[in-house]
Amino acid sequence: MPKERLLAVPGVVFLHSPLTERISHLISRERLVLMKPTSVLINTSRGPIVDQNALEDALFSGQIAGAGLDVLKVEPPTGEIRLMSAPHCLITPHIE
Repeated sequence: MPKERLLAVPGVVFLHSPLTERISHLISRERLVLMKPTSVLINTSRGPIVDQNALEDALFSGQIAGAGLDVLKVEPPTGEIRLMSAPHCLITPHIE
């Protein structure tokens, strides 16, 4: 089953993958659009697997219902991160 079809089915998408060139930005703006508006994205793998800007937009627009993140694009986070104030977004400190 293609990845795109897998994103349209579940209510929760869990990401548990090492970061490789092929996996970087696996969850892109185009793939977030495929998710149901009731979907929740959970990323406990590596931050760059998700396009952080696209996720921010998806959360603020209500395109997806929420996100749980143990990782961000930059660890530790520096400066102001828009995701910190995104609705229905829980961010925990990355614990290796």
